[in-house]
Amino acid sequence: MKLSRNQKLTIGAATLWMLVYPLVFVFLWLATFGSIIMTATTRQEPPFALFGIFACIMPFHFLTIAISLGLMAFYWAHIIKNTTTSDALRIIFGVGIFWFGYLAMPIYFYFFVWRDETPTWARPSTSLATPTKADAISAATP
Repeated sequence: MKLSRNQKLTIGAATLWMLVYPLVFVFLWLATFGSIIMTATTRQEPPFALFGIFACIMPFHFLTIAISLGLMAFYWAHIIKNTTTSDALRIIFGVGIFWFGYLAMPIYFYFFVWRDETPTWARPSTSLATPTKADAISAATP
């Protein structure tokens, strides 16, 4: 699957967001609850008064979920169409993107989407793909 540089940059930015967002979300979540505790003791307000701050984060959370599902569909389609990579690696990355997307997506992006050529270590081995003349001779001898 050939992609233009702009498409690669867009997919790379979305993939980077998938790496950064969990850290941002956890930080904001902890900061929100920390501020709730601090303001509840100083202002004597009910602790749920500052949930509006947390509610502002939720649209970004839902947008990130949509981006994650879109990236998952893109990477699976790319894996299926990427015939220059060995079948074992394609299976590993397909399962890895489902279970460990935050880790597998950036790795797959760097090696197989960003680069124009598949690395030599990821290519299928030629001895398994096509039989050689030596294989035919060794199979014919008893």
